[in-house]
Amino acid sequence: MTRDELFVLKKYLVVCAVRYKFELSEEEKRKIKQLGPAFEVDYDKCLNEILACETLDEIFALLIKFEEYLFNLLDGRKLGESDDANMPLWSELKDILHSYIIFVKTRDEQFLIPDVGRGIYQGPLGITKTTSVIDLFYKTHDPQIAQLMQLIGPRDYTIYPLSKNFAVISMCSFFKLLTDSEFHYNVKMPEDYPTVSSLLEFGDRNMIAPPKVRMKGRDREYIYDIKYLTTKDVCHFNSLMIGESKRYIACADINKIQDSIETAQDYTKRDLQFLKVD
Repeated sequence: MTRDELFVLKKYLVVCAVRYKFELSEEEKRKIKQLGPAFEVDYDKCLNEILACETLDEIFALLIKFEEYLFNLLDGRKLGESDDANMPLWSELKDILHSYIIFVKTRDEQFLIPDVGRGIYQGPLGITKTTSVIDLFYKTHDPQIAQLMQLIGPRDYTIYPLSKNFAVISMCSFFKLLTDSEFHYNVKMPEDYPTVSSLLEFGDRNMIAPPKVRMKGRDREYIYDIKYLTTKDVCHFNSLMIGESKRYIACADINKIQDSIETAQDYTKRDLQFLKVD
């Protein structure tokens, strides 16, 4: 993929992340009101801002504008109009633009597609991976670690199904540390989660490897391998998407996702009886 093609893909993922309108709970509305207008969820505003971007540079400029607003807010500085910021869109932009992409495919199993268009995973490392990188930076003052520190967030990854057997995973850049990438550090795995699979609940180091990058003229070219998933992996991803869905779920063949529905009971306390087939 060229940089322009990567822009189209990442723009599509941002649209997937903000396109679905759903009702907030009263508790969510109360918290947002306390935070201020910049944190209000305005789906039309989110879509319009991202659709107006015509290049990857324009999307990053939008992200930087929001980050400057947030830093000023945290610093107690006088802020401009609330229209200068859109914190719900900022959080999605940060997650997608600062991540790297993995393409995955099923063999015979099928993905379901939730109304929200994705499934989100935040595993045992969660916030810890952010604080550990900050600690490492203060110990080493390594500029590569400083760069990584700015990229990572609490989500481990987000999966976006593109069809019944093909999906994109947006991986937190922290996990480059566990692969053969530009970040060459020895990472000690937690005792309770000694493998990549146990941390992420799918795959291995090879599965989560970032793309290879090479120069083609003045442009960069990103080379991706398509990774094939096991039945267990597909059930895991479908379970995440069932947990995220608000009202609707689409699938090509509901009989092929029965194992996913059963597995989903371990991921959510929601009543999933409406998905059962007699």
